Amino acid sequence: MIEQLTDFLVKTHHLGSERRQDILDTVLEREKQISTGVGEELAIPHGTMEMEDNILGVIGICKNGVDFNSPDDKPVKIVILIVTPKNHYDKHLEVLATVARMFGSNPQLRNQIIDARSAAEVYEILTQEEVDLHNYFLEDD
Repeated sequence: MIEQLTDFLVKTHHLGSERRQDILDTVLEREKQISTGVGEELAIPHGTMEMEDNILGVIGICKNGVDFNSPDDKPVKIVILIVTPKNHYDKHLEVLATVARMFGSNPQLRNQIIDARSAAEVYEILTQEEVDLHNYFLEDD
């Protein structure tokens, strides 16, 4: 799943194939330390690397769930891959905490995301006014 999301991140953010391995390496290195499965059907694989100032992220939905060695032993259905510039580590921690809090405390949001039928529907759910989140990934440049 991490490899698929890395490929999706590279493609959607137009990073070029030369960045793929760097992204994959930083995320897998972090995953080796401890699973990024946080519980409540959510995993947030992440890493930091030398890059421009933008935080990058993609979301993947696995309706059947995937084992992520989560503390609650539930299969993960929502995977949010985040890559942050090394020089923005505080922002990196802030984003991780916000995403975990948003999804962890809102089962209705999790279910809406899992039940979404398209990427456009997921985008719409995440940009609703009811979602109390400073959305780092949807900011205008």
